[in-house]
Amino acid sequence: MAIAKDGQTFFTGSDDQSVILWNISKEAPVIRFFAHDNVIETLLLI
Repeated sequence: MAIAKDGQTFFTGSDDQSVILWNISKEAPVIRFFAHDNVIETLLLI
């Protein structure tokens, strides 16, 4: 999990090879990215 600088969104990685962008205040996913061939174990926001 990685929290964005805005404090309103965070990202999760999953063993289904997706990254999900979440809206904290709505407690709901915003978008899901499928761009990997392997499990996502680490996220880094720059």
